[in-house]
Amino acid sequence: IVLANGTEEIDDIGLHLLSPDLPMRVPQKEAAIPAAALAKCEGVYALGDAHLHVRREGRRLSVQLAGQVSAPAFARSETEFFLRQADARLVFEPGADGRMTAVTLHQNGREKKARRLAAP
Repeated sequence: IVLANGTEEIDDIGLHLLSPDLPMRVPQKEAAIPAAALAKCEGVYALGDAHLHVRREGRRLSVQLAGQVSAPAFARSETEFFLRQADARLVFEPGADGRMTAVTLHQNGREKKARRLAAP
């Protein structure tokens, strides 16, 4: 039995204990990003038939897909963020003015690109 006091997935630890050949996930480290850079990511993005809302909350982004609970997104860089509640990452595309024009969601081996609809 493997217990944890947090919301991150720990299945890899249990599987590694059962079979040491199976690798454990390497924890991702958060980078410190200026508030102005985070603000450039804020907006509403069209992800298929749903909308992805991206907001700045303190020194992080908060992402929320319509109908779901919001989740914190942790910075790797000014354009790349990862989630801890799911094995997912977001890669933003800056436009000529520096504001993000699109974001690609990488999750479960799939990529979904979302175009920016509006700023906050």
